[in-house]
Amino acid sequence: MLDSLHFLSKTAAITATFMLFVLWTKPEVQEAPPKVFISSDISSMMENAKLKWCKKRLNCMKVAEAVYFESRSEGDRGMIAVANVIMNRSAKSNLKPFEVITKKSQFSYLSRTDFTIKDLDSHRKSMLIATDAVRGELKDITHGATHYLAPKRLKRQPKWVKSFEKTIAIADHNFYRS
Repeated sequence: MLDSLHFLSKTAAITATFMLFVLWTKPEVQEAPPKVFISSDISSMMENAKLKWCKKRLNCMKVAEAVYFESRSEGDRGMIAVANVIMNRSAKSNLKPFEVITKKSQFSYLSRTDFTIKDLDSHRKSMLIATDAVRGELKDITHGATHYLAPKRLKRQPKWVKSFEKTIAIADHNFYRS
């Protein structure tokens, strides 16, 4: 029994010493470390910067408008392809994207009367795609296409289809190079 009391008193002494040590060497309270940006924060910041850049440039906003109204239902690849066509035409004709888009009878969406943006996510995507396109940072997935059409939506195909080379089909659109 003496052995167990001796053990308990040794244990109590060690515990008390440890507690005094902890209290005496208690570290100062530190401020929270600075926020570390995770990739989603950086991605969001980059997207916001692109949107802000596009909103300040007529060519970018016009490309975004055309991409939105011509291809928002065609998915990302369809939207990118429409932007590619605009930029390919711009380069080939030495016209600004705005001039390419507003040239008479070139883009069917311009015959609309309602230009209300109803799908905000698609509009955001169209602005991001337009930013990359106008900056020259968008990969051409159409292989140089300068025209496109949605054959299922047409009663008859335009004359130019026979003389242009089909480069790719994406969703409901066929893309052609002149």
